[in-house]
Amino acid sequence: MSAPRDGRTVYVAPHPDDVALSCGGAVAIAARDSAPLIVTLFVGQPDGDIPAFAHHQHERWGVDADDVMVQRHAEDNCASRALGGSIESVWLDFLDAIYRNPGYDSDETLFGALQETDLPLIDDIARKLIELDGAIYVVPLAVGNHVDHQLTFRAGQRLASLGAVVWGYADVPYVFNGRTLTPRLATGAVRDVRVTYLDDDAFERKCAAIDCYTSQIPVIFRDHGNHRAALGEYHRQVGGGRMAEVAWRVLPT
Repeated sequence: MSAPRDGRTVYVAPHPDDVALSCGGAVAIAARDSAPLIVTLFVGQPDGDIPAFAHHQHERWGVDADDVMVQRHAEDNCASRALGGSIESVWLDFLDAIYRNPGYDSDETLFGALQETDLPLIDDIARKLIELDGAIYVVPLAVGNHVDHQLTFRAGQRLASLGAVVWGYADVPYVFNGRTLTPRLATGAVRDVRVTYLDDDAFERKCAAIDCYTSQIPVIFRDHGNHRAALGEYHRQVGGGRMAEVAWRVLPT
């Protein structure tokens, strides 16, 4: 990783694809005249036996356990290039929930309450992120309630408590169901909405980046049909007829 640059924005992805899916258009626009950093958190290589639920996920993705991180890294590099040549990427070595904690053994638990043993990760993540000296951090709101997204959002709140400027993006595809966003906004954890309008180039770059995640597209969009059409419809709804992405200011915890 190159040395941090003053004033840059750090986009935080729990997993490969989260930033491209949720705020890839904004990243593409930022990359035109700056060097945004995408940092992906939960991409550590698991050691030892893989839990049964992780094997189930690998089957969904059509990837062998031995190759999953290699493929996901290749997909991520492809997506970064699609969004813009100035983008820098960093992978951290926190383990994905499906490898980290045997309590996450089903879709219900993966999108449920955080396991008590995971709570120290909030401070661990915040410490790693603050070391990057970002001027602005952009984290998921944890719409949809995936446990790794919950941890990342709470780490963002911790950063805000330390004086950092933190914005939260609406997690795609979970936000496609409008009922998932309202409870998050109602918690009082965010305020001050910011809308980024996407021109044709930004939207095409976002779609091209998402196209790179070949192992994930069939799973992510299994209930939404063609992913480009689903994204276009969502972004036009957000922008009142114009393509747009939206973010909210994350308040200190």
